[in-house]
Amino acid sequence: VKEHSDIKFFLALPHILRKRSYHMLDSYNRLTESKTFSGVLSRNLEELQWLVNIDFKGQIIADYTLYAWNQQTIAFYQKYFDRHTMPLELNRKELLQLQKDTDMSAYEICIYGRLPLMFSANCAKKTLTSCNPKSSEPVHLTDRYRNDFPVVQNCTHCYNVLYNTVPMSLHNQFDRLYAEQYGVYRLDFTLEDEKETARILEYYEQIYSGEKNMEFPCADYTNGHYKRGVELSNYILVLNLLLYTIISFVLLPKEDEERSSFLLVLQDVFIFINHLTGSLVLLSTRHDMTYLFYPVFQMIAIFSFFVL
Repeated sequence: VKEHSDIKFFLALPHILRKRSYHMLDSYNRLTESKTFSGVLSRNLEELQWLVNIDFKGQIIADYTLYAWNQQTIAFYQKYFDRHTMPLELNRKELLQLQKDTDMSAYEICIYGRLPLMFSANCAKKTLTSCNPKSSEPVHLTDRYRNDFPVVQNCTHCYNVLYNTVPMSLHNQFDRLYAEQYGVYRLDFTLEDEKETARILEYYEQIYSGEKNMEFPCADYTNGHYKRGVELSNYILVLNLLLYTIISFVLLPKEDEERSSFLLVLQDVFIFINHLTGSLVLLSTRHDMTYLFYPVFQMIAIFSFFVL
């Protein structure tokens, strides 16, 4: 720490603070008084109340797990927090609306990290085998699509964190994010080993300095909810479903065979647009070209029908 006096360290408090964890608060208090940390990262309101009770004088950063989806909540938090981490669930348009007429330096945004999908007091490892605090190996859950979800145990506070299958990374949006002048751009490391962490840090250092030719170290990643294209796709899907429903009801009383055939073709067109939109959304978030197989197959089938 002495060798890096220009770097600020923050103590990340647990995601869940229950009564069984109160015995750890004295240890956290000693750490905050040791002058090693410039502040703390608070994950819930229970921890905020504890910090107020001990009259904590350092910086308090609110994590993205604290509800902050409207300006009234942000205004309330500003009385207690020095900086707030933007919610992961909001897209760019909603984030900018939330920060309207406020100082952007009071916000930080997570631009890399494997996102937690669920926090649970039900221990997956204990359910499968037995309680073993000495084992640090995560448990893995697999869904019907063969996606692997790591489950990490926090045995100190006795809760589990279910993480997403791939990390979120906003490196393709970094220029836009940097222009918005957030106070902090945060990278969260959880399951990465030393080499993976070093590669990702090096990559972000390069794009921060303007280098654009490096390849992102992770083969698979997601953009989370940030991209506006996903929001637009919702409107396209709803519009197509509405038109499809209208045509279906118009088609029912029709006895004119030629008229009915035209409406049936329109139905097929709207169904295809829905499938194509969904596939493009999956492609943009999962970066897997196999998601284009279904709409391409549909196009070949439609072409064959009309030509042959």
